[in-house]
Amino acid sequence: MEAQTNFCITHIIDKIVFHFTGNNTHKSVSIIKINYENLLVNGELHCVRNFKAWKDLLPCSKSCTSILQHLAHVKGATKGNTDEDVAEEIFEQLISKSNDWPVRIQKCMLQNERICLFLNRGDIITNSITMAIKCGTTFGKAKSKTAKVFILKYQTDEQSELTTQRLRIIKDVAAKMLSLHGYEISTEENCTDDKYMFTSKSEGLVDKGYNKYVCGVVKNAQSNSKETCLTWEQYIKYKINQLAELNEHKLIENEKSNVKNTFLHNLANAIVIFEFMAVKPKKPVIIENNCEDDKSITNTRGASFALYNTARIATIITKHREKALRGEYPDLPDIKNVDFSQLQDEEWELVYNFIFGYSQMINNCLTCEPSFCFYPQVLILFLSRLCQKFSAYYRKVKILTEGGDHLISKMIARLYMLRALQVVFENALDILGIKPISRM
Repeated sequence: MEAQTNFCITHIIDKIVFHFTGNNTHKSVSIIKINYENLLVNGELHCVRNFKAWKDLLPCSKSCTSILQHLAHVKGATKGNTDEDVAEEIFEQLISKSNDWPVRIQKCMLQNERICLFLNRGDIITNSITMAIKCGTTFGKAKSKTAKVFILKYQTDEQSELTTQRLRIIKDVAAKMLSLHGYEISTEENCTDDKYMFTSKSEGLVDKGYNKYVCGVVKNAQSNSKETCLTWEQYIKYKINQLAELNEHKLIENEKSNVKNTFLHNLANAIVIFEFMAVKPKKPVIIENNCEDDKSITNTRGASFALYNTARIATIITKHREKALRGEYPDLPDIKNVDFSQLQDEEWELVYNFIFGYSQMINNCLTCEPSFCFYPQVLILFLSRLCQKFSAYYRKVKILTEGGDHLISKMIARLYMLRALQVVFENALDILGIKPISRM
């Protein structure tokens, strides 16, 4: 677990800031930004040069206007006074220092008013894929924290069953997130002061000893007021009818009726969970329950897309396994013998943002200091972005290659990447209480 804690983007940022400033008390300061796109051009990280962004972390006696100028006289750079003059020497010092880090800095460059930092891809690709596959269901889990024990409950909303169900889901997802952060979840009423009651009521009392965590209600779009008529099962049935109208389940048309019905019910359940969690807990969720008004079907795609992509990955892995048994493909070698340098630009954003970035996403979903705050919408956004990126990759790249031994090493590296992505998808869906599927 310790290795997972250190092998994340926050740990790298901490190292960089400490190297520049000698200050390790900057937890609330966001100086170095994470890039998610155009990594080949912009690098994986960037920061502004202007010293004003850094002045709270380190004093300067020479009225420097940029962090590079400051570092030049602090660290003894000898090649001039302008940013362009000193950049090479300062960057070489940072790159050299990073040789002892879990992820090294590959190169640095000036880009307008920014400093762009490029991480060593080999360090990240090999270690993050290996860690995901090795850890499996515990991937992204922090080491145990004994300081805090939490008790979570939800309070029934007597007027709205859908609001009650949203509170239940929020409570369940928050419990899983706390566990992933290394905290203990207990049911012993006298064991902790960290007790939280998820409720839709800003006024009124909750159980003695509990902190109130007020959440938004489920509102009807037509009336713009709390939805008090629809039950959970009625809303699930409405979503099932939407799916039938959209023919979302066309790939299981040949299944028996009971199998199809179970599949559609589970898919509709997943869609509603996505819908309820895509909005900040403290804000209301606005739903449509009129097919004529709900032509956009705003939230059916998210869950369907996530499950569809898990099925895509499972299908590719199964197809390779079947062909390997028939001798058409070689078996997957031990992961220690895989040449991950075969993964290039097409795979890099998937690995960096979603395998390496998974633990950072978990970290961003929850804070406990100075107070408990929960952000499940971060997880939904992460899954949506992952689906978009993987779908584009799937359309562009044929994983199971034909036509020569020279392509086998690349196929094997890609299959291991898919196995790591499968872990990410399944773990993320499990947090939401959604079971993955092997086909659609």
